[in-house]
Amino acid sequence: MRKLVAIVLIISLLVISCGCQKNDAISIGIIPLDSRPCNTQYAQLLGEMAGFNVKLPDKELLDDFTTLSQANPLWQWLEQNKCDHYILFTNQLWNGGLIGSRSLTNYADEELFFNKLSAFIDTHKDSTITIISVLPRLLPSQYDEELWSYQKELASYGSAWDKALQLNQLEPDLPKNVPVNLVAQYRALYETIYAFLLNLSDYAKENVKLVIGQDDAQQYCPSNIIYRAMNEIDNANISMLHGADELTMLTVAKYTAIPSTLKVVYSDSADAERYYPYEAADLASIIEEKAKYVNLSIDENAIDTLIVHTSPDSLVQTKTLLEDNYNGYLALADVAYTNKGDIALSDILLEDVMFQKLHCYSGWNTASNTIGTILAHYAISQNYAKTDSAAKAALEFKLTRYSEDLAYQGHISNILRGELATLNQIDYTTAFVCTEGYANATERLTNRFMLYGDKLCDLVVGRQVLLPGIVVQCNKAEYKAADDLGEDFYVVTADMAKDGSANTAVIVYRVSPREYMFYYKAINLFTINSTDYEVVANELKKTIALYEARLFVYDANGIGAALRDWLNKPTQDKDGFPLPGYGIINPPSGAEKDVITYTKDRTICYEIKSGGLEGQRIHKIFISRISNGSIRFLIKTSEALLKFQQNANF
Repeated sequence: MRKLVAIVLIISLLVISCGCQKNDAISIGIIPLDSRPCNTQYAQLLGEMAGFNVKLPDKELLDDFTTLSQANPLWQWLEQNKCDHYILFTNQLWNGGLIGSRSLTNYADEELFFNKLSAFIDTHKDSTITIISVLPRLLPSQYDEELWSYQKELASYGSAWDKALQLNQLEPDLPKNVPVNLVAQYRALYETIYAFLLNLSDYAKENVKLVIGQDDAQQYCPSNIIYRAMNEIDNANISMLHGADELTMLTVAKYTAIPSTLKVVYSDSADAERYYPYEAADLASIIEEKAKYVNLSIDENAIDTLIVHTSPDSLVQTKTLLEDNYNGYLALADVAYTNKGDIALSDILLEDVMFQKLHCYSGWNTASNTIGTILAHYAISQNYAKTDSAAKAALEFKLTRYSEDLAYQGHISNILRGELATLNQIDYTTAFVCTEGYANATERLTNRFMLYGDKLCDLVVGRQVLLPGIVVQCNKAEYKAADDLGEDFYVVTADMAKDGSANTAVIVYRVSPREYMFYYKAINLFTINSTDYEVVANELKKTIALYEARLFVYDANGIGAALRDWLNKPTQDKDGFPLPGYGIINPPSGAEKDVITYTKDRTICYEIKSGGLEGQRIHKIFISRISNGSIRFLIKTSEALLKFQQNANF
């Protein structure tokens, strides 16, 4: 979903004063809770807004749904990436990911974990290390078949266990129809984690902070027992927070360290004391604890405002609040439903005026997730970097929330899931039971999302207010071959990157033949965030097909030459879908017999080697084409030249 929106929207900035550059920025290394975007991409975008350099392990090192990560490669990654700050989730480093941390079988080798942690702390005295451990939810893991078959009975017992302790009563009887050993296993998970956290709390001193999060809880649940016990420890380096998937964003935001005040307005004030689904505290308490964590104070006289849409029943009040006049930052936390935005707000949220007026919207998963996302965004906004990359990150973050929370979860998800369930292509554990199911879901999702994607494109084209006083200009990209091309055609270009933090850059041009020359208009640009030649080649092949490109031009100097073999031969993507090979127009001398030949319409790859005199000739032609107006960028030519001149190698 994120990629679909990100590709169709290209941002060109108006004049914005520049702040810190990424190379000199604060660096943050993260071992995330799991590999989902909420624990990886969202934190990176917020970090980019503040000019932070947020580093994450390659996805191959992290968990992948039910496939657990391995600890040793992650510890090695940490040693190889020196950072100012580290955010380390024990759920990933010890248990292999969030799903893994819900099963007792993944809690072995505790001594080895602490040995590695001690060694890491000892060699990183100059860095701030925030260790986060998320408590398990009330329900047992759905991937533990024995326990899951008694999910209702165990959840009921877990609630009664905590309730009895809270009310000073005797512990409840064991559930009669559940084997005693399974009840013991259910309890042992919480008991093991409590003992682990007591040991972990000893590390919370000096440059080491400990955060304990509470995942998918409720007013009465076993994780409350641990939460209360750990909360009794008198240690300023330990923080207790409800929620899980928003904790990475909040901790990244915490490094901004700028005290600010925020006004909170509820659509129904009575809901401030309400316990929302999957929460072990009332709404007001959750807001206050998360605000405190990122150095914010709740103040009814503050200029900046957070509106909380608390219930479908308070829709009119929410719309009235949104239509009021505000001078500062404005955000909407949509907690009316669990795991989706309230589609009854769509008409007002998708209005141009309101889209400009709201600086942040969130309405995903739990109340903690939604509130934490907005408070992290607000804290980051107080330390906004004022760079091109910061503006792009801010817009992508906003569009991601609208796309996922309102468009996908609100409007599309339930309908799509129903269709796939009817076709037996989805279930509660594997998401897609076959490759065919994945392909079918992708096609259906793309078709259904286009309506909302086009609307969001329309909303951001032109002048866009990202934050108070921060304005950008956005142009709409072409994200596939147009139906009305006439004599025009597309050319895809790429510059391959292999090492370090660089990414492969891709620019798509729409070429218009004229009587005496060609006119070139850049209509899309993006990066491929991988250093794997096969992955890069596959993405390029998909782009060529998407635009029905007549020509693909790539830099064959150095590492770029190695891309030739992957482009030339048929391949398969990670899901097993076949991708064609393409012919090389100008293979290097001596390599003609090594390349696979194709028909003329498939021989479209042209290699550029731009060193020496050839490079000088290319540069001269490039500048002359800019001068006569035959090359058009996503921004004005004058602005493009200014940006080129700011490059040290210009």
